[in-house]
Amino acid sequence: MSGIYIHIPFCRSKCGYCAFYSRVGAESSLKDFLVALEKEFSSRQHELISPVNTIYIGGGTPSLLPAEAIMRIAAMLEPFFSEDLKEFTIEVNPDDVSDQKIGLWKSIGVNRVSMGVQSFVDRELSIIGRRHDSSQARRAVEKLTENFSNVSLDLIFGLPSQSYESWKYSVDSALGFKPQHISAYSLTFEERTRFSHLLRAGEIAEADEDLSENMFSYLNNRLADEGYLHYEISNFALPGFHSVHNSSYWKGIPYLGLGPGASSYDGRFTRRSNPGDLKKYVGHFKAGSGTPFYTEETLGIDELQEEYILTRLRTAKGISIDEFSSAFGAEAASRLAFEALKLVSSGNIVVGDGKIRLTEAGFLVSDSVIVSLL
Repeated sequence: MSGIYIHIPFCRSKCGYCAFYSRVGAESSLKDFLVALEKEFSSRQHELISPVNTIYIGGGTPSLLPAEAIMRIAAMLEPFFSEDLKEFTIEVNPDDVSDQKIGLWKSIGVNRVSMGVQSFVDRELSIIGRRHDSSQARRAVEKLTENFSNVSLDLIFGLPSQSYESWKYSVDSALGFKPQHISAYSLTFEERTRFSHLLRAGEIAEADEDLSENMFSYLNNRLADEGYLHYEISNFALPGFHSVHNSSYWKGIPYLGLGPGASSYDGRFTRRSNPGDLKKYVGHFKAGSGTPFYTEETLGIDELQEEYILTRLRTAKGISIDEFSSAFGAEAASRLAFEALKLVSSGNIVVGDGKIRLTEAGFLVSDSVIVSLL
């Protein structure tokens, strides 16, 4: 199986923490972007050598696209609307959700919606630069849960001025709607974001480590009590509702990424990445040179091993030592198991039943644990 990811590079405003490629106020380029997207898809769909079982439209802000744009993208993807397609996701913002757009998304076959709420506290939403307020978020969640049987909500903890009590309020508010999926991320200060500049200027500060740990613990315990499975570091789902598309990234399943800033993987040795530049993207396909827009990286055995460890340890299932041995050899598997055993006493990792897994405590410090195994 394989997946298709389409990156929509338009936003009405830029959130302070966001490092994903997008352009604000560039909607005048939409028609040219759609032409370029269609040309890229036509030139690259041969890379899909296995049936497509997931489509994901992300960004940016896909929900701001007008009906004619969504219908053009759907027409482009129509050859892959088959019984093999199990999950078709679109990312949306609360302030874009309306009865009309919900009807539009359903009409093209979308069966999963992922919405970036981030917080149900108005002051926090204002600080991070979200356009919606908590009442808009609530109305949007209500509409989505009435119309879709697979809804995912995004939340962020460790926000500037966020307290333990306000985080509890956001988690409890989300759970009040019983969404099928919740993604919860610890705030990171990515380079070239407004928050990274404010951090260096001393105008905001990183959340206290103990506070972040307490927030993460509350999230884990509260969601577990409500029946959610913690299947990946930042992702929780009711049984049967894990994100099939995102799981493909962690399992090494092939996917084709289209649009400026999108990446692709052939499932073996090759990664391809489109530069995050809308103007160059449009210009490249308008010129019709026939050369790829993407840059290509061939992964060696060392890079493949590192990626395997990085992605598999993100998940609750962890690393199968037998599978690792089949992929990279018995000697490499023995080395990995030996290094993992040295970390067991920390309480962050467990080794047993032929697997290496992070504990719940290990999820919180996953970066340092994983690096020690590379």
